[in-house]
Amino acid sequence: MKSIKSLLFSSSPFGYISKNKKRVISDFLAIEECEDNNSYTYQYLNSSYYKELIVAICLQNYLDNMSNGRKLDIDKLQVGQEIQFKNKYYQYLGKDELGAGYRIKLVYGKQDGVTSIFSREILENRASKVNRTKRRKIPEVRQDFGNYFGIKNLSWTNEESVIILVEKKILNEILTAQIDLGKRVYTIGQICSVGYLKDSMEISYPANANNTEKRMILFSSSPDAIVEYLEENNGIVDESKVFVVGDKWFKKSQISNLINLEDACREFEIPIRTYSSVFSVMNNNSVELIESINNEYCWLEASNDEHVITFDFIANNRAYSEAIEKLNVYLSEISQEPNLKYLDKLLKLFLKMNYNQVIGSSDTLERQMIAVSEYMLEKKLDNIDEVSCIMYDIYSNRFGYQVRNKIENIRTKDVNCLLIVMDEMLEESRNHFINDKQLTILSYKSDITEDLYGKFEQVILISPYKTERRKWLSSYLAKDITVLVPQLQENFLIYSLKKDKHVIQKLDNMDLFNSKNNSAYLSAIEKYLSKKTNDNDIGINLHKNSIDNFDEEELVEKKFSELISKYASEEEIQSDNSTVDVTIGIDLESGGNIFGTEFSKIFVVGFDNIVRKIDTKELKVGQTIIEFSVPYADELYRNRYKSIVTRLDSLKKSSNEVYLDYKWKKSLLDYIENRRLTSLELKEKMESLGFSSKTIAFYAAWSSIEKMPILSRDKEFIRYVGIMIGDNDMIAYPEKYEQASKSVKKKLVDDRVQFLGELEGRSLDEIKSNSAIKSFIMDKVVLIEREFIEEVPRILTNKILRGK
Repeated sequence: MKSIKSLLFSSSPFGYISKNKKRVISDFLAIEECEDNNSYTYQYLNSSYYKELIVAICLQNYLDNMSNGRKLDIDKLQVGQEIQFKNKYYQYLGKDELGAGYRIKLVYGKQDGVTSIFSREILENRASKVNRTKRRKIPEVRQDFGNYFGIKNLSWTNEESVIILVEKKILNEILTAQIDLGKRVYTIGQICSVGYLKDSMEISYPANANNTEKRMILFSSSPDAIVEYLEENNGIVDESKVFVVGDKWFKKSQISNLINLEDACREFEIPIRTYSSVFSVMNNNSVELIESINNEYCWLEASNDEHVITFDFIANNRAYSEAIEKLNVYLSEISQEPNLKYLDKLLKLFLKMNYNQVIGSSDTLERQMIAVSEYMLEKKLDNIDEVSCIMYDIYSNRFGYQVRNKIENIRTKDVNCLLIVMDEMLEESRNHFINDKQLTILSYKSDITEDLYGKFEQVILISPYKTERRKWLSSYLAKDITVLVPQLQENFLIYSLKKDKHVIQKLDNMDLFNSKNNSAYLSAIEKYLSKKTNDNDIGINLHKNSIDNFDEEELVEKKFSELISKYASEEEIQSDNSTVDVTIGIDLESGGNIFGTEFSKIFVVGFDNIVRKIDTKELKVGQTIIEFSVPYADELYRNRYKSIVTRLDSLKKSSNEVYLDYKWKKSLLDYIENRRLTSLELKEKMESLGFSSKTIAFYAAWSSIEKMPILSRDKEFIRYVGIMIGDNDMIAYPEKYEQASKSVKKKLVDDRVQFLGELEGRSLDEIKSNSAIKSFIMDKVVLIEREFIEEVPRILTNKILRGK
């Protein structure tokens, strides 16, 4: 019988699968086989294997369902239950009164309604229950996979189901990936019946997926939602395991949610399996979680001659140290001032950029100095001249030349070398070394992918944060890895490495791969620390503003979340509770923010005063953005409703769709107003008629034109409104009114998009004179941070937010 491994490796749904990824998948299948009812954690060198792993989990689950030998129980079927049988949908009609067989009626197809009789044995072996039926032929997925795996007696019931916690951006790629069986190609959604559990506890289903069968995979991107799902059902759920895949869940901002999930799984005796990278668990909270789970498999590379990690230092003179100390004093003074937090960030970023400066003069660093001075001037702060002089003393001290000389001194000649710098200094560093064909430069934020392995003999890290250091050192990209840090930061590095040592030793002791050898990272730390005389020489006079304390990357998501909560409390979001995912955060000169989604666009004003529209992700620091106040579809709709509703009958001939849309809503509002119904009374009345349960807030929105949505999103709502008010046309043809509302909204949206599109390429002076634009805001970009935040209220995104 062919294996999951052979199918996944031959299909390569995400491209080339390296030998290390193959080993991870092999580990997964082997561990699952022996850890059937246990929880465990697994850490690999980097995060590049998650997509293949999740596909392997899905395929393994599918194989388990096909080969579990379970059958449909005819005695438990209710008359009217819909089933699938021989790749068609049927309705079960019960036992045949004249014989020993059982009657089923075809649902959809050329012989729709035709009744057939089959024996108990045939139906129980070949049929399965479905949640609903569709007007289409069922793909022969199970037969094709059964043939591939060599399973002669297929099981048609889905009794094996699991939960997978994964970031949404990873999940989107998984659901579009294809598995090639040779004759046919299938997506994961077609292979496995999958659902997606949202934060709102609603379960949605991917488009064009198999969502008629009993669910096999429940995806989610929210640990809290999974916990609530388990608690609501008191642990009695179809899913027998929970897989947690990804580094995100071990971040400071997420670890408490993961701990809650692990507690819930333990309470309900559901195994939890976490998959991440080694560096993501290198903190005390994660280690404590792993200890509570007990079983751990960790790729801690054995210490040998193949991996040499060294820590080296960039010398500096006394004048440089004194200038740094002066800046540290000033940073200490402003650190407790809430209104100076942004200045604090700008100055710390300047310091970090200086430590990453690989040349003597830097346009990038000079621009940062100017940004600091301009910000202080705008805020009318004292000490502008003093701070400017301190920055200039730091910058003019030729520290960058020292960095460059150090790089050249430690580089091994005639080998491919990878230099890793902070994102802000990436472009400048690449330009400086553009003619060095054996030197590649990446940002610390770059993903560590499998194609980087074997490509470099040497890696050099320039002044990394602790998270960056852990990420790149624990990945073992090359045999020779060097960390370069300013000499004045050595004391703090020692303190930080001691923390690393403590964590790695714990991971090493828990590792069930039984290597029990010190990792190369751990050996390097011990070798370096052994050169120090005693603990009294270590950790003294640590600067508050040392490199690790600039570690903003760990706090970006927390910062975004706090800002989003702040703005959400100030914005009126009840009228639109839809959510989207944010991929970029932009800080503006005025102190405002923009939360951008993946494909959002924004207007910018060039030096020629021409307005252009660009992708938000292409925005650069220093660009001037402009936002035009043009009413959205909902605002335009409400304004037009108020002016048109008094002459509704006149619309019948000129615009029947507008007439139908306004008619059913006006009828509802008139009914509510004439009877003076409260939202609670309206809810009770609708539910007494048989309409599904909705919240009071739902009915509050439909009781006022100021809050009323354009779309009902549920034609049954329109039908029950018709029943309540006694409108026979609405009762008989609710879809006609629903389609009218859709058409009205589409026209409003299209009109607005067209108007904004026509602003592209026009001069700002010309645009200002357009009466359709109520007002506009201009601002300058001062900082761009990339992070993935899910379930953000749509109303807060892709626009300038200033707060109150």
